[in-house]
Amino acid sequence: MNRRQQKEKILDEFAAEHSHDQQTLDRYINLYPEARLELLELASEIRLVTDESRFATSPIPDPGGDEAWTVFSSANTESLGRTNPFSQLRGKRFAEISEKLGVSRGFMIGIRDRRVREDSIPERFLSAASQIMEVALEELRQYLREEPGVLATAEFKADKKPMVTEQVTFRQLIDDTEMTEEQRCTALGYLEDVRSD
Repeated sequence: MNRRQQKEKILDEFAAEHSHDQQTLDRYINLYPEARLELLELASEIRLVTDESRFATSPIPDPGGDEAWTVFSSANTESLGRTNPFSQLRGKRFAEISEKLGVSRGFMIGIRDRRVREDSIPERFLSAASQIMEVALEELRQYLREEPGVLATAEFKADKKPMVTEQVTFRQLIDDTEMTEEQRCTALGYLEDVRSD
């Protein structure tokens, strides 16, 4: 693992911490002095985002708001009965799954967010992922067959509202995702038994 990857792993672990207070920051700086500057920058960004007092607003009465929220939140009721096999994979655990599969976290995020057409994902990858994630293969397949969507729990701060991106093939995700040469070779290895993507 090169220096950049080590620092990225340290930053991911810090970001996954429950608390980002001064004590947690000091502990990480003492453990990883080589990542001091990056840890300070990340802690500042996290504090800016979580400083709710800067964004305090008072609610504006909206008689149609509750009705609109009800319609919005029930828009994807079809998948409510199904389990999201990625729901318990956060932070360090998500990184471990990516590492065991030999692919980057960015690649696994594409899989998790269903940016990839399910019919283009090689059986070898699905089998390996279901075993490592400790979920039934059919449960994983079913989840990946669903349409990609914007998470109802996500919060966005952007000039444009979030949009669902068009799905790509497994091969296109490999080509489009930043990863090491070793990770790219591993991802391409999952395609070896596939005649076309």
